[in-house]
Amino acid sequence: MISRRRLLRSTAALTVAWPSMRSLAATQSAPRLVIVVLRGGMDGLAAVPAYGDRDYQKARGNLADPIPGDRSGIRDLDGFFGLHASFNNLHDLYRQKELAIVHAVAPPYRSRSHFDAQDVLEAGIARPSASTDGWLYRALSVVPGGHAPERYAISVGGTV
Repeated sequence: MISRRRLLRSTAALTVAWPSMRSLAATQSAPRLVIVVLRGGMDGLAAVPAYGDRDYQKARGNLADPIPGDRSGIRDLDGFFGLHASFNNLHDLYRQKELAIVHAVAPPYRSRSHFDAQDVLEAGIARPSASTDGWLYRALSVVPGGHAPERYAISVGGTV
């Protein structure tokens, strides 16, 4: 059951994002760049497991997904990596060469703070608190015709 607080927060986010979503849908069918940074329970190991690694089953134990070929198993990508079984639509996009997966990406920043490292990755900066905006906004600001990225770019999260 969803909490009232979560329902209100989700409704507010959708209300704010709706005008941008409508304008995106109304545009021509142009290439899109969608970045998803995974963390927590649905991290890279869960979403795109390296099932071909000889130690995968042993290291993941009961958390290891069934291997490809099993009805509820991992969807094979390249014989080593696969997609979680619930990502059938993404698997179809991958087979059609409409989806690329860049696994285990990290910036050169190294510290003892996992949270600082996440901030650096998500904001595209060299060190924590080095910028007040994210890498996507900065990139869209310099794209030809990208004069107002706030009109067609969406960020979903606790902060922008």
